[in-house]
Amino acid sequence: MTGERIYLYDTTLRDGAQTQGVDFSVTDKVAIARDLDRIGVDYIEGGWPGANPTDDQFFAEAPDLDRATFTAFGMTRRPGRSAANDPQLTALAQSRAKAVCMVGKTWDFHVDVALNIPRDENLDLIRDSIAALRAAKGEALFDAEHFFDGYKRNPAYAASCISAAFEAGARWIVLCDTNGGTLPHEIDAIVREVVERHGIPGDRLGIHCHNDTENAVANSLAAVRAGARMVQGTINGLGERCGNANLVSLIPTLMLKMGYETGVRREDLPLLTRLSRAFDDRLNRAPNRHAPYVGASAFAHKGGLHVSAVEKDPSSYEHVAPELVGNRREIVMSDQAGRSNLVARLRDIGMAVDAKDERLAGLLDLVKQRDGDGYAYDTAEASFELLVRRELGDVPRYFELLRFHVTDERRYNALGRMVVESEAVVRVRIGGEVRMEVADGNGPVHALDVAMRKALEPVYPALARVSLSDYRVRILAAKDGTGAMPRVLIRSARSDGTEWSTLGVSTNIIEASVEALADSYTFALMKSEAKPV
Repeated sequence: MTGERIYLYDTTLRDGAQTQGVDFSVTDKVAIARDLDRIGVDYIEGGWPGANPTDDQFFAEAPDLDRATFTAFGMTRRPGRSAANDPQLTALAQSRAKAVCMVGKTWDFHVDVALNIPRDENLDLIRDSIAALRAAKGEALFDAEHFFDGYKRNPAYAASCISAAFEAGARWIVLCDTNGGTLPHEIDAIVREVVERHGIPGDRLGIHCHNDTENAVANSLAAVRAGARMVQGTINGLGERCGNANLVSLIPTLMLKMGYETGVRREDLPLLTRLSRAFDDRLNRAPNRHAPYVGASAFAHKGGLHVSAVEKDPSSYEHVAPELVGNRREIVMSDQAGRSNLVARLRDIGMAVDAKDERLAGLLDLVKQRDGDGYAYDTAEASFELLVRRELGDVPRYFELLRFHVTDERRYNALGRMVVESEAVVRVRIGGEVRMEVADGNGPVHALDVAMRKALEPVYPALARVSLSDYRVRILAAKDGTGAMPRVLIRSARSDGTEWSTLGVSTNIIEASVEALADSYTFALMKSEAKPV
């Protein structure tokens, strides 16, 4: 365990904003910057002043940060202009940022073709820009674009570029694998040469790897092992093309696996999972269940052999404790499950059942049979809990759906536009009363949901705080064409943020949807401790 300090530089608000389909508002940027500051990131790159109205407004309204250094991004001065007469450098100098990171060319191919200037002149651009911004801000960083491709083609020139920045006073020389094609062993060898042969100290050296997110993490770690002491990346690997170095994966690896210190305090490391998922929520996308450390499946155990061992000692199948990164262990029920899975899952839902209970064998057979029928309980924890509680006689009978009828009508409305309208009729028994309700909806499932709620909410007002947040259909057996078996998964949420999933399986997609809906209502009522009438 080294105990050495690694500095974290986040580029989500600039590099991450270049992701296809991502468009941060100023409000988004402020919230993300505060989240990063709270967890302890050392540098937060806000964007490029003067590049667009959003970045201009953000820099004008930049939040006060407690722990991080607010940083602006730009490029070295343009050829033919002095540093004092370059509008882009002036915008950087006048920004509210406390530090500036400037990108410059280090690959001779780019100098020759993209800039079309003598190579010595490019060295002047780097020296002048770093010196000017260091004088204006006190801290300047040099982003050595395409450094590894440049070094492999012309080591002497690439090294002269970063030496020019170092001699001009750059606090950090950031070696960039811009194209993302360099492999870890190449990163390791080149970084060691930069330190040992070209005299750039490791405590002045950073790494920024692009494109392939998984490879970028491996490359970043290789650079750290070779001597670099600063890593750049984004939340959840956001970035152009295939992504960026993922700080959410890098931070716990550096701290828990390699023994480095970072700006993230040990007591704040459990905030990492919340940060990652809140970020995806802000982008209105589902979090990656299989993400290292923070994914919902990162500490999920499905095989009976695995679960049995984990019950005895979690370290048998977990390289870190999930609580260290704010995650939790999940025991999955499926046809791969054993008695240990079942006992663990029952304990998680608050049902203390002895491992020798004779009922467990029947429950396990039932779960495996249902799994074979298409009921994947590893993704529908609420339906699983209802299944086992019903078998053990522990679910109140809140209502009974006696019958339902759905019609869809495709027609022209009064404005001459083609519309499709759905209408649902439900007959529900609640206690000794039978209620019939009719509702229109945006599709048959929505119409059924509205009609069911009209029947249930007057009796069970707790359902008014429940909404459907996701609806997914998967075809389980396509061999019968349109007669295939669909599985419906419904994600529901309560106003306090609690979420759960239920499922239904049937050859009729509406019937499968109704099954999942009914489970969702029942689960919500059971958890709210509603009393059946």
